[in-house]
Amino acid sequence: DADGTVGLKTATDDVLDKVFELTLGFPRALEAFYGILAADRSITLPELLNQPIGKIPGDIVAVLVGEAYSHLDRSAQMVMQGLAVYARPVPALAVEYLLKFHLDEGTAIEVLSRLVNMHFVRKEPGRYYLHPVDLAYALGRVPEGAPADRVKKSQFTKFALRHRAADFFKQSRLPRSKWKTLSNLEPQISEFEVRCAGQEYEAAASLLD
Repeated sequence: DADGTVGLKTATDDVLDKVFELTLGFPRALEAFYGILAADRSITLPELLNQPIGKIPGDIVAVLVGEAYSHLDRSAQMVMQGLAVYARPVPALAVEYLLKFHLDEGTAIEVLSRLVNMHFVRKEPGRYYLHPVDLAYALGRVPEGAPADRVKKSQFTKFALRHRAADFFKQSRLPRSKWKTLSNLEPQISEFEVRCAGQEYEAAASLLD
């Protein structure tokens, strides 16, 4: 809360003690606590502290992550779900490609930037990814669907999204003449893992040939 927008920067020690007690000082729980305030500006810091959030201290990280996620708008939730489907750091273009039939053009890239600022999404040079707790929670919110969904571009299910995610990596392959190091095969390795996750075992096996 570097600019003091959500009230943490100027909070008293007593208030910060309460935040610490709620989050147990876990870094991801603290980020999720901030994320709730950043995502829903109608909630004040005192109001959030007075809400009955979580019952089991050992689960507080997952509880706060779920609470923070619930305060996001649908576009932001879909972007997080898209990152969860990839389950690895990917460029913004990958998320844009995956959600082409669900979000307006440019929306995913815009939302990614917002989610990074709210500490929902991590960023490394040129790529975005989720903390494991966020990944598991967001992926759990995506309907399983059925294998037939793979050919239905408008379906928002794990089968449909994993198929499309694998196709993104397929289109990212380098020609054989440019294979110099293992990193040059990263698209194939990523595609293989996503195909397996989506139960496309024959397509995954063909990659090994």
